[in-house]
Amino acid sequence: KVAAHFKLANMSNPQAALRDPLGKIWVSAQNSDELIVLSPDLRTQVKSVDLSALKAETSLHADLAQMTLLESGHLVVSAQRLDRASGTWRPNSKSALARINTQSLQVEAHSEVDVINPIQISSRDGRVVLVGAGDLATDGGASGRLANVDTRTFSGLAYSDFPAKLLAADLSGGD
Repeated sequence: KVAAHFKLANMSNPQAALRDPLGKIWVSAQNSDELIVLSPDLRTQVKSVDLSALKAETSLHADLAQMTLLESGHLVVSAQRLDRASGTWRPNSKSALARINTQSLQVEAHSEVDVINPIQISSRDGRVVLVGAGDLATDGGASGRLANVDTRTFSGLAYSDFPAKLLAADLSGGD
């Protein structure tokens, strides 16, 4: 039985949700510049955190996507920055990351990251690994890459492009 629910805005297209150390629930949405912060019982919205600084110049929204919780209790969220003006919803620039203090509900830092179309994020020891699918419409994902980011300083970025043989892997079950 579902104990509680919270109705999100129409057309918000939620992408991820996580619970912070204080029990609050954070929700990212693709058609938004704000993270929604809900009470632990999902009955009320505690706050929204403005991340419009993550928008690309040509984006309507930051298009907030994946989130991860750091051991420090900080939250890191990625922004996809999609081009909607052309009607394609393709990524139109590098993605962006923001680090948010989950106690004060304040954005502490943000940075552009040379990853296109982030689809997954994980964290450990103050670092995140961000997986970008690349621009699937123009290059079939050949622009996909990984980024290893120190979220305390947003420095020391390391990237790895996906090997072409991974993109063309034979998944038919043959040897």
